[in-house]
Amino acid sequence: VVMPAYQAEAFVAQGIASALAQSLTDLEMVVVDDCSTDGTWDVLQRCAREDPRVVALRQPRRSGASAARNVGIARARGRWVALLDADDLFLPQRLERMVERAEAEGADLLGDNLLKSDFAAGAPLGRCFGDEALTFNGPLPLAELVRRDMPGQERLAKFGFLQPIMRRAFLLEHGLRYAEDVGVGEDFLLYFEAVARGGRFHLMPEAHYIYRLRPGSVSNHRGCALHLSKANERMVRIAEG
Repeated sequence: VVMPAYQAEAFVAQGIASALAQSLTDLEMVVVDDCSTDGTWDVLQRCAREDPRVVALRQPRRSGASAARNVGIARARGRWVALLDADDLFLPQRLERMVERAEAEGADLLGDNLLKSDFAAGAPLGRCFGDEALTFNGPLPLAELVRRDMPGQERLAKFGFLQPIMRRAFLLEHGLRYAEDVGVGEDFLLYFEAVARGGRFHLMPEAHYIYRLRPGSVSNHRGCALHLSKANERMVRIAEG
C-alpha cells in the first residue's frame, strides 16, 4: 500500500490503520510525507515504530502527490501496488478480495467501486459508480476506458477517480510513473498509458474503498482545467506514438 501524505496530521493515522487492519496481512505500508509543516512526520514515525510493516519516508522538499507516489512505488516490494490517499480508508477485506480476483482474471490493473463519505460528519453519500458502470466482460479496451471518462459523466463518476490495484512488475516493465507535472488527471493518465502499453484493466462492481470528500480538494481547484489539458495532451502523444 502506497500513501502520499501532506499536512495530514489530523487523519493520516486512520488511513494507515485501515490498511494495517486488512484481512490480507502480508503487506507493507509505504507512506511518503511530502515535506509537511505540521505533525504528519511525527505521526508516521510513531506508526512505523508501532508496526514494522509501515515504512515512513519524507521528501526533502514539497514535490506533489505524484512525486510522493512515485517514491513510494519505487520503494515498494510487493507483488501488487494499492494506492490509498491519506484522508481515505480501506474496508477490511479490500486487498484480499481484489488480489484474489486480479490473480484469477490475469489482470494488470483491477478497479473497484468507491463509497463516498462526508469527511466531517462521517455520513455515507452512496457509491461513486452504479454497478453497470463497473461491469464489463474482460479487460477494458483503450477506447472503452476513454469513453467512460469523457465529459458529461455524473460528477465523481469518471474513471479517473478509480483507485485500482496494479501489478508492480507491469509498472516496472513499462517504466510507468505518475506524471509529476500534471496536478489533476494524473491518475487517469497513468491508467491510459498502462492500457495503451497492453495492460489488462479489469473491473469489479463491489465497493471496498471509502472516498472521504473534503472541501478544498485538488479536483475542485480553479487550476483544474489547465492540468487536465496537460493530461489530455500527453494522452494524444501516447496514442500517436
